[in-house]
Amino acid sequence: MENRTGLIADIQRYSLQDGPGIRTTVFVKGCPLGCRWCHNPEMINPSREVWYNEARCTLCGKCIEVCPAQAIKGYKDEREIDRDACIARTGCLKCVEVCPNGAMSAVGQEMTVEDAVKEVRKDEVFYRHGGGGASISGGEPLLQADFTAEFLKECQGHLLDTALDTCGYASWDTVSQVAQYADLILLDIKHMDPIKHKEETGVSNELILKNTKKLAKMGKKMRIRVPVIPGYNDSEDNLKKIAEFMV
Repeated sequence: MENRTGLIADIQRYSLQDGPGIRTTVFVKGCPLGCRWCHNPEMINPSREVWYNEARCTLCGKCIEVCPAQAIKGYKDEREIDRDACIARTGCLKCVEVCPNGAMSAVGQEMTVEDAVKEVRKDEVFYRHGGGGASISGGEPLLQADFTAEFLKECQGHLLDTALDTCGYASWDTVSQVAQYADLILLDIKHMDPIKHKEETGVSNELILKNTKKLAKMGKKMRIRVPVIPGYNDSEDNLKKIAEFMV
């Protein structure tokens, strides 16, 4: 094992949405899509960053005082982080350290494959009894393909069921490199119209659909998931086209 490192946003235990059974899901940082409805927006940026939770903020001003880059702006009812000015990616987390209520938190931690596997194996007893295993999601795991492939391979080496949650937007070489170690692939299809897909995600769906077909030819076990967005992809015509594509 080369023991590569990856930038990890979170590790979620007792996950019931990222594959069969009870699972532990490793969430990586970075995604090539920019879906307007993204439920993990803190994982889109491929670098470590500071995330602001307005609900926890008491407007004490300590974060503004210690910020060496003057990246935090103070307003009457909230704080705003200038992402271009923030230097969290270089290691500065002074605002996180002084925040008394956890309103400022760091998203993104370097972790080795060995350490990530150790974390998911802590819940091994639940996998054995609940038919679960280890999943990797994000963000987009294919952006950290070497880490993801090695992580899944090591999990399989410990006889853990593995699942890859992906948008499928990557070169086929990258997809196939990682997919060979996934027992299950969870793949989103958001829209069948390439123009509408690009309007709301920032990229066309053509590469995603091509990779989906190739994965099927590989004989990979897949679950196609459709995030239903009212007014965008919930029309009968679009859902019918997705169903026809899956046949």
